[in-house]
Amino acid sequence: CRETKASRRVLGAISGGAGRAGIVRGGRRVRPGAVDRRWVGAGIGFVVMGAIYLLLAVLPGGGVGGGDVRLAPLIGALLGWLGAGQLVVGLAAGFLIGGVAAVGLLLSGRAGLKSSIAYGPAMCLGAWVGIASTSRILTWLSGG
Repeated sequence: CRETKASRRVLGAISGGAGRAGIVRGGRRVRPGAVDRRWVGAGIGFVVMGAIYLLLAVLPGGGVGGGDVRLAPLIGALLGWLGAGQLVVGLAAGFLIGGVAAVGLLLSGRAGLKSSIAYGPAMCLGAWVGIASTSRILTWLSGG
């Protein structure tokens, strides 16, 4: 943070431990008909959001930090558990909210083009939008 010089980070012990706890199932055999599809959705969300943010972190000029890369799979697992619509809306809302916040900070002069901006709050707020508003957003997008 520019004003306080305080570091903003997502603690690896918290995000890493939560991620491992969310994907460990115990190795038991499960009949194909008995698979809870929410777990499949959570796994897909974990991989999709994790891969997208990892890709953004390794691309030149990506600007996504390690905390965001560790937080993304956890949010993806939560949203994927709820459904594909929540995953897509939550991911898109996080990017939109982060972009609007960055533009606001640039216009207000509180950040410059080379400033680092905390993106985790935008990701979390985007997840809340995905959880709370997906049905309304998808209805609106489909013209209903």
